[in-house]
Amino acid sequence: MIYYYIKGKPYIRTFNNIPPDIEQYKDIMLFNEVQTAYYLEHPTATLREVLHYAGASYEQLLNEAITKKLKQISAYDSSNEVNAFYINNQMMWLPKATRASLSFSLTAEEEAGETTTEIWYKDLSFTLPIATVKQILNAIEIYAKKCFNVTNKHMQEVKRLDTIEAVENYNYKKDYPDKLRFITE
Repeated sequence: MIYYYIKGKPYIRTFNNIPPDIEQYKDIMLFNEVQTAYYLEHPTATLREVLHYAGASYEQLLNEAITKKLKQISAYDSSNEVNAFYINNQMMWLPKATRASLSFSLTAEEEAGETTTEIWYKDLSFTLPIATVKQILNAIEIYAKKCFNVTNKHMQEVKRLDTIEAVENYNYKKDYPDKLRFITE
């Protein structure tokens, strides 16, 4: 019997034989001989106990918990829980490159004498005054910067934590600004 665990999952699992394509499963961590022996002697041990008492130091476990939490923070920062605003109750997001491109286009349209512009988001079209769109883009840019600062603050705080419990209990969803809402109708 071969014992293993999957990174980020607290369960111990078994193979009868090692699959020939195991290299493709980057999150599968096979127990070494010491860990296997410890687990066989202590079958009710948790994964954390097996790793800690059978060769992995507390520092290694803490670093693994920090890495996992940083990935959660990064995923949250990239999600529509953070990257979203509303125009007329329609949730949307404009990535930084799109915002920069739109800003450049607005300037060109304004210099050409236009006073309104058409903005597309997926299948929706918004025709708005250029000045209004510029105000919206400025607000989004400030919102995005505030979110960036909160995300990085959370990452730095997690890196300074010194217990696994503190890392696992860290609330990385706090302190983000409220999503922007624009009514243009």
